Amino acid sequence: MVSYIRSETFLPNTIIRQSPIAGETVPKGTAVNIVISR
Repeated sequence: MVSYIRSETFLPNTIIRQSPIAGETVPKGTAVNIVISR
């Protein structure tokens, strides 16, 4: 799932957070959720 939020801190189109976290090993088919700045 991709979500967008407005941010005064990050440049537009920057990944602010994700789940699972970067580098984490997960089973094939696991959903990845990311939040991107606008």
